[in-house]
Order: sequence, then structure tokens, then C-alpha cells
Amino acid sequence: MYRRQRLVVGVFAVVGMLAGLFYVTADRVYQADAQLLVEEPGLGMLPGSGVMAQPNKLPTQEKILRSDRVVQSTLRSLREQPAAAQIDIRDKSDEAAVKTIRANLSVNLLRNTNVVELSYKSGSPEAAKAVLDTLVDAYLAFMQQHHQDTSIQVLELLQAERTKVEKRLGEQQEKLVELRDETRVVAFDDQSLASHPAVQRVNSLNASLTDAQKTRIELQAIAGVVEQSIREGRDPRPHMHAVDPEAARSLTAAVLGVAPEQMRSVHALEQKLLNDRAELQTLAAHYGPTHPEIQQLNAEIANGQNYLENFQERVNGQVSQTSGQQFARLLGDLVVQKLDEAKQHEALLAAEYEALEKEVVAMNGNLSEMLLTQREVERLNRSYDTLLEKIHGVDLGSDQAAVRVAVIGDPKAGMGAVAPRLKVTAALALMLAMGISVGLVFFLDLRDDRFASLDDIERQTQTEILAVVEKLEPHGETGPQAIQMHVDPSARVSEAFRTLRAGLMLNPDQPRLIAVSSSEPSDGKTTVSSNLATSLAQAGKRTLLIDADLRKPGMTNLFDLRQCRGFSQLLVEANVAATVKSYIQPSGIEDLDLLPSGARPLDPAELLSGPRFSEVLEWATTQYDQIVLDCPPVLVANDVALASRLADGLVLVVRPEKNSRRHVLRAIERLARFNTNVYGLVINGLDSASSDRAYGYGYGYGYGYGYGDDNQDEKIHLIAEPTADQPPAAPQAPRRAAPRRRVA
Repeated sequence: MYRRQRLVVGVFAVVGMLAGLFYVTADRVYQADAQLLVEEPGLGMLPGSGVMAQPNKLPTQEKILRSDRVVQSTLRSLREQPAAAQIDIRDKSDEAAVKTIRANLSVNLLRNTNVVELSYKSGSPEAAKAVLDTLVDAYLAFMQQHHQDTSIQVLELLQAERTKVEKRLGEQQEKLVELRDETRVVAFDDQSLASHPAVQRVNSLNASLTDAQKTRIELQAIAGVVEQSIREGRDPRPHMHAVDPEAARSLTAAVLGVAPEQMRSVHALEQKLLNDRAELQTLAAHYGPTHPEIQQLNAEIANGQNYLENFQERVNGQVSQTSGQQFARLLGDLVVQKLDEAKQHEALLAAEYEALEKEVVAMNGNLSEMLLTQREVERLNRSYDTLLEKIHGVDLGSDQAAVRVAVIGDPKAGMGAVAPRLKVTAALALMLAMGISVGLVFFLDLRDDRFASLDDIERQTQTEILAVVEKLEPHGETGPQAIQMHVDPSARVSEAFRTLRAGLMLNPDQPRLIAVSSSEPSDGKTTVSSNLATSLAQAGKRTLLIDADLRKPGMTNLFDLRQCRGFSQLLVEANVAATVKSYIQPSGIEDLDLLPSGARPLDPAELLSGPRFSEVLEWATTQYDQIVLDCPPVLVANDVALASRLADGLVLVVRPEKNSRRHVLRAIERLARFNTNVYGLVINGLDSASSDRAYGYGYGYGYGYGYGDDNQDEKIHLIAEPTADQPPAAPQAPRRAAPRRRVA
């Protein structure tokens, strides 16, 4: 935000002045308010409806307040009032005046209440009150005229409805009497159809017929079993028990002459024995055998068992007296007799049921019609009674309007203007200024992709800043006189290069081979590398400055060595160690020698990737204390990876007013991909007034780089990022190992 603070302050100032001008010059608006109470009494128009909630008519009242009749009546009354009350409609046609009144009128329906709030805005409080007064009077007059005949209309409607209900009631009562005579039913209600004697007889016969059919089916099954047993010479009793145990016992007892009551007693005694044994087992878990209850149960169980054993002996004696075949025949005759009786009983019941069913079906239609008629008579009676009550209520009341309106808040106008309001104007101006400022800053930041401050550079690149170099004044065009550290080493701007030298010398790696590069051309890498080499030489270090930028040799041009043999020719020599000294040029500065770039090769990358490069550096490390490589820009070619691969580390030069954030970050990422050890950044070309605050440089720049005329460089494009599967080819030569701080 520091970069744009002047812009933001300017926006706030302009918006503030415009807001103040608007507040001072805008017309004042005054407002009058009133409140109406709208009641909606329920009339209960429908018979039998009772008290019902009526629909909310407040939206209807709002439309009435804005209707043509009410507003035009208000306009006619305003035309007769003093000029002070007509300031909003003065010199306007009726149509325009009606539109003005509607535009200034506000109707607010308070939620969950029957209150309507009215407000009118005007250029003066007197006019606002006068218009609202006239509007309320016109509305009340309209409502009174509209509802003055409501009582008479309601009464006529109720009386007409009572006549129709009375006629319909008489007809239904006569019909009900006739139906009662036909069906011979005196009392009739909703349950009479089911309680009619004929219907009850049909239901009873149906149940009896069902039981008879069940008995007949059981006897048929037993008869079949007995008949088959007689043919096969077997005892039929086990098979009969499988079909129907209860019927089998009864038939057997009948054949043996045992009374049914005795058989039921035996069955009851067997069930009691089962219950007593279960109870004895439960009590035995808690009491001893001498307990009274245990002894009593044992006695009852013994008596029951004796009785059953004696009964069984008597029955067995009777059976033994009768042969098996004779018993089977007796049993078969008894079953056939019982089956014939069951069939006859079933036939009688079926015949009686059919006859009675026909009678009930004939009667059913009259009963149903009589039930519906009686219900209609009851409904008409209730409607008639309700209408009588409503007619009585209308007769007693004189005001039966569907909507009642009362003024609960007389029109009043405040003396203070409601618009423009100082607080609202200030708040809107503040919001507008903030919105414009944010929009402009965002737009300019999109256009100007540069770093905002030194902290921003370190934070985004995650790389240390080694030195900040201010803009240098030109001293000479070429040679030592063009180098700041040589011309004026005690100047304040020269302190940045001594800081850079100290930072590198205090580095734990103790670097001797230092590469210097930049993200793009014209960032000042040659200026930094030449002044760094001069600073090292001034510290008593024998230093060699090598121009490794074979595409656009900046150091060679700086020292005017374009015509001398140099680095490119040395890299094709067969014996580097024997010839390298002939390529070294004096710089004119004590302890500083130069190795110019030489002639431009067709393929610089091929030369830098060859084995001669490492041989040159090995020789240099034996002859010099420090070697500085002026490398090509990172984003222009892959040469920097080849030139810096044998160096101890690299210093990246950044020019904030020129380099975009995107390009610098791409350069850092590319160096990390090349596994290059970056010692830090050198900020170049910084204004002394901007070193501690945001930058304010203009946007846009151009540069040239490549082969061609020395005085007019050809424009080239930044090369594409190398992919992971296409790294720059470069053989690794042995060199002094040192720990590295990699780029994050």
C-alpha cells in the first residue's frame, strides 16, 4: 500500500471534496409522518363458518392510498390551499402533479400489526405536512363513502339466503317422513342401519352357517378315516385323533357309553395335574418335602392320578368287552349319523339365510337414502340458526364496514432535513473512496508486476539481500575510469560493493569462484561484477575477472577489449595450461586481471559445456585468490547453468524498477532447478530516496541481446523454461567441494 499511498490519499481527498460540495449545494428535503389503524372485523358471511380470520387487507389499503381517486382528490384540495403548501406541484400539470405526489409518498405496512405508516417528503416542512393532511382526509372520505351502505347490503344478502335455506329445509323434512313410513323406522341415527333387526338376523345366520359348515367338514374327514380303517381292519382312533382330537374323543366316548360331562371332567382333571406338577416343581426349589404346601400338592397329584387310572381301567374294560371290528362298526355308524345331522342343519341354515338376505338387500336402499336425508335436514337446521343470529347482529349494529380506519398519529413534520444527512453522506463518501482506492490499487498492481519493497523481495524470493547499490553517476565510458570502486572508492555509493565483498568473504563457504548474473539483460550484472572484482583487488586479493557472457559480452565492451583474443578462443585450444597466459589482459587496476570474451562463437553453449572450461578454472585457482565470472542472464539462455556449474556460488543482480516480479521468481526457480548455489541478491539502481520505502518507478522497458551489430543489438525473446527431462548438457569437472545454501 506504501507504493500507492499518494494515489489513495488523492482519491480520498477528491471524493471528500465532492461529497462536501454535494452536501453544501444539495436541496434540503423534509418529511412529514402519520399513522393509520386498519381493523378488519369478521362478518361470518358463510353459514356455519363461525369466527374466521379474514385475509390481510393492508396491501389493499396501500393501493387505495396511491389510487387515482385518492391522489386526485388530494390534488384538488391542494390547489385551493396557500402557495406554501404547493411548492412541489406549483406550475405543474395535473398529470405531472399526481406523479410527484406518488413519488414523494411512502406507505409502510408494519409487520404483524394493523398499523400503516405514511410519510411524505417535500422541499419544506409546511408543504410536507399540508400534503399528508390532505391525503389522509381524502383517504378517509373515500373509505366512508365506499362503506356507508354496507349494513343494508349485508342484511339483504342474509335474508335472501335465509329464505332459500328455509325452503330447502321444508322439502327435506317431508322426504324424511315418507322414508320413515316406508321402512317402519321411528328412531334413526348413524348406527341404525347396522342395528336394524333384519340386518342383525342376517349377521347371526351367517355366523351360524359358518359354524355348521366347519362341523360338517370335520365330520366328513373323520368319516373318511373311519371307513378306510374298517376296510383295512385297523383301529380308527389314532387316525381320528390326527384329524380332529376333540371330535375323536367325543365320538369314542359316545360309543363306549361315557357321558360328555364325564369326559370334560377328565380333561379338566388332566389339565389340573399338569398345573399342579408345574407348581410343585417351582415350590420344591424353595421349600423342603415336609412343607405343608408341598405335602398338599403331592396329595392332590396322587388323588388325581388314581382317579385317571381307575377311569382308564373302566374304559379299557369296556373296550376289551367289544371286539375291534365291532367297535369300528359302531364308531362308523355314529360318525355317519353325526355327518347326516350336520348336513341337514347346514341346509336349513343356508335356505333361511338366502331368504333373509333378499329381504335385507331390498330394504338397504331405503335405509341409506333415509340416512342421507336426515343428515341434510340437520345441516340445514344449523345453517338456518346461524343466519338468524347474523341477521340479529346486523340489525343491532349501525357500522358494518368490512374495514375500519382510524388516525392514531396525526401528520407531523420535523424541522430537520432528512436529506442530505451529514453522517450518511460521509459514510457513503468513505465507502466510495475506499472502493475506488482498492480498485485502482488492484488494477495498477495487475499492470505493474514489480516488487513493493526490499522486504517484499526477500519474502517472495526467500533469498538474502547482500547489498543495495544506488544509481551510479557515469565517470567514463570505458576502462578503469568507468568503474566506481576505482574512481571514487570512498564515496557513499561505493560502500555497497564493500558490503557485498564482506558478505561473500564472511560466508562459511569461503568462495573463490563467484559467478554474477541477472534475470534479464541490462540489469547491471557487468557493473556489479566489475566493481566486485575491483573491491576484491583493493582488499589485496589477486583477482581474475572472466567475461563468460559469450553472447553479449558486457565486461569486454566495458574495458574496450573487443579486438583481443579471449575466452571463446581459449576454450578451443588443445593445451589450455600452456596458452592461457597469453589470453590474460591487464585491467589497469592493481591485482586485477581480465579474460575477455573473445570472438562470438556460433554455439556458446557447446563451448561452455566442453572440458576446456574446467581446465581454465583449475588453472585460474592456482594463480589467483579470487575469480569472478560475468555470466549471461538467467532467462535469456541456458549458458548460466553451464558457466556457473563449476563456481562456488552465484550472486543474482535485481533491478527493481525494471525487473518484473514474475521474471525474478522464474530466474530463482530456474537456478534452483540447475542446482545452483545462490549466495544472495544485489539490488541495483535503487534511488537513495527510495531505499527505505516503496518504489515508484514507471512501468515498461525493453532490451536487446544477441548477435549483430555492436551498436544496435537485436531484440530477442526470453527462452522457455527447461523441462525436467531436458536438463542442460554439461559434463561435471572436478573442483573444490564446499557446502552450499540452496535456493528455497
